[in-house]
Amino acid sequence: LINEAMLLCRLLTENSYTQQPETFALMALMCFHSSRSESRLTEQGEIILLPHQDRGKWNFKLIDQGNDYMNKAAFGDSISTYHLEAAIAFEHCMPESFDKTNWKRILELYEWLCTISPSPITEMNKAVAIMQVYGASEALTSLQNIPNKKKLETFYLYYSLFGEVYSRLHDLEQARKSFE
Repeated sequence: LINEAMLLCRLLTENSYTQQPETFALMALMCFHSSRSESRLTEQGEIILLPHQDRGKWNFKLIDQGNDYMNKAAFGDSISTYHLEAAIAFEHCMPESFDKTNWKRILELYEWLCTISPSPITEMNKAVAIMQVYGASEALTSLQNIPNKKKLETFYLYYSLFGEVYSRLHDLEQARKSFE
């Protein structure tokens, strides 16, 4: 599906009528996300979290293409959600290890994204960056203060994030409940 989406978006980037900054930013976003596809699942189909992904399996050609599309997206006088989402994905793709991720920059980008396109999912993702920058206690406060969080109550990653936060706070009972 992502390959088909990339094919269609690539066609848009090649058409003079649709060569817009947002189109190039969307293509960059898809390149960055696709570059990590081979490292996201085990052979049994289980999710491999970003800190444990084998970066040697990443497609660096796609990351380079994403960078090229980001450069093409850098014109005009507006920033779209695609620009910000691609910039966040870029920050995940560039460091040689998870520990070297620029979480402060990612948090800045999420704050900007939450300003121009607020959503509970974006707020939840911002809480991850808050946890990496300021710790689990701040992340918990952020999660508890998400507006319209009712929309998140059916999203498994919401509870998984609570589980991670409580684990880091050494509240193993709440962590267990959240993971369950």
